[in-house]
Amino acid sequence: MIRIIKSHNRLNGTIFSIAEFGLIAFVIAPFAIYYITHHKIILAAISSGITLNCLPVMFYGIGTLIENKTSGDRIAPFWNKQTQEQHKQENPHMLQDTLVLTGSILLPFVCIIVVLYELLKSGRT
Repeated sequence: MIRIIKSHNRLNGTIFSIAEFGLIAFVIAPFAIYYITHHKIILAAISSGITLNCLPVMFYGIGTLIENKTSGDRIAPFWNKQTQEQHKQENPHMLQDTLVLTGSILLPFVCIIVVLYELLKSGRT
């Protein structure tokens, strides 16, 4: 998972990834706090999960920025047309990695939804 996150940051641009996931966490975190304080457990779990899932991407992105600043390494993001072919050759499993990352983020929520559905279906709450 760490490799996929680092690859995502590198290909999309580290600063862009930090800003993207930071903005998501910044927008969703107040909802998580609201739902927690108002005892809305399901919504609190979902919004907290989204917020917490953003943190590793930001953490590794900041680490990469610090590392690149000291080493001087830079890589053009995937959106740069001149380096797109190079990225595709160096990262032949980009689509697979994206699906793994997305699936692993959503899987805990699928489990919660299935359990709640079964509880409601059986009449217990």
